Amino acid sequence: MVSQNSADLMHVKNSAKGLKPMGFFKRVMFQLEMQNGIYLLEWWEKLIFNTIVVVGLLFLMYTTVFYLPGRLQSVANDMIELSS
Repeated sequence: MVSQNSADLMHVKNSAKGLKPMGFFKRVMFQLEMQNGIYLLEWWEKLIFNTIVVVGLLFLMYTTVFYLPGRLQSVANDMIELSS
């Protein structure tokens, strides 16, 4: 409830200044650019950087979904064999 009230207050402050509130996606992209320092890059450099990040995350998700369960199973089997 506190966050909703503070969000309403921020909206009122921004409206009073003539500023539009940022959308969720736009705010996340702004934070990403500021934290990684890519706000200094040109649009095509940002595109390459973001493409590499997305491809890396997709590889990570693929590996997690397809290889992690089998690896955990083999580790669990090894632990069972060692304890007996």
